[in-house]
Amino acid sequence: MKAFLPAALKVSKRMPVFPCGEGKKTPLSPHGFQDATTDADQLRRWGGLWPNANLAIPTGERSGLIVLDVDMDADMARFVQAASGYCRL
Repeated sequence: MKAFLPAALKVSKRMPVFPCGEGKKTPLSPHGFQDATTDADQLRRWGGLWPNANLAIPTGERSGLIVLDVDMDADMARFVQAASGYCRL
């Protein structure tokens, strides 16, 4: 399934992206999230090298995204209870 390039070209219209290993969170580009780009030519080069890469988006100022990674265990229930009064989950 060569899904990286079509997804990268679409998402990169709104925010920079970079490739990660297939089924992994490990960046494939030399500088990881710092290589994130909206440049279609670079995305095509990456798509040629890693057609099955996962699509990754840098968090923070470059994308405007804030991510909180909570493991699915008892901590999740506590997090949902605590956060429900402050934001929509």
